[in-house]
Amino acid sequence: MNKFKKISAILTSALLVFAAAGCSSDSNTVADIVSKTEALENYKGSVTLSTELNYQGNATELKMESLLDYNKEPFFAHTSITTSTKEGESAENSYTSDMYLQTVDGVNTAYAGYNGVWYKQQVETDDFTYSVSQYNPVENGLLFIKSASGLQNMGSEQYNGMDVDRFEGTIPADMLSDVMETSGAIGLIGTSIDASYYKNTADQKVSIFVNEEGVIVGYSLDLTDLVSSLLSVLYETNGISDDQQIITANKYMCEGTVTEYNKGVDTTLSDDAQNAIEMPAVTSSNSSDGAQTDTAADGTDNTTDNSEDTTNASAE
Repeated sequence: MNKFKKISAILTSALLVFAAAGCSSDSNTVADIVSKTEALENYKGSVTLSTELNYQGNATELKMESLLDYNKEPFFAHTSITTSTKEGESAENSYTSDMYLQTVDGVNTAYAGYNGVWYKQQVETDDFTYSVSQYNPVENGLLFIKSASGLQNMGSEQYNGMDVDRFEGTIPADMLSDVMETSGAIGLIGTSIDASYYKNTADQKVSIFVNEEGVIVGYSLDLTDLVSSLLSVLYETNGISDDQQIITANKYMCEGTVTEYNKGVDTTLSDDAQNAIEMPAVTSSNSSDGAQTDTAADGTDNTTDNSEDTTNASAE
């Protein structure tokens, strides 16, 4: 299902790219930007999700930052994912996990490390690279610009030390479910939010930053209103009206940055990864939408599960 939704979102957004190809007054049209960004051979960047949730008068800050090194051919990806939690005035708690995905001589292998323990697993599924896509600022940036309508160049500014043009548009409400799931943008509030929760959502504003070479180098989405709407439907669906049982979102941001590209990346596995414990291979017959790969290689699964438990707990 995840793979189908990803394909659906990309196909739909591709149609919008051609429709909007001449909408920009800048020398770089949307189609030009997409073409130049898709042509990147390798890059480094980050994706950050951050939120402040309020429950029974207490504020909790959640943040997930992933750093990515990515090479297209031969395929290699390394992501380091740090998840942090801060409740009120208490000290921040954080943990970091690492993941490598690598294709060598046609063999796909995932390596995952957390708390000093590493595992590796051969993955014989078509959607091998999907496990890292939600941590990929280039793939997400492309998805957002392809999905957005009414894109306008808002002018030049500084972004991450670069001269960029900021493009603004809106992702139509009827595309939000697929786009949010494909990008992993609302991962901090759990994994149980399906399309039915988007019934009251409005079009979502997105800002996309394009450098002088016409390449996407960042994006920003303020998802506070969207997440608030999703949580409201969650509680409505479960018949929850007691304020003491309701979690509200004071803030929810999704941001991605490309720090460099086409300069090469180090594709060497760490010593710990090379000595990882081997697990049974994942094949199309024993994998559900790459779920085993996600679980083995995604150290943030516990975070999204805990977030899901938090929202569900208030609904119970």
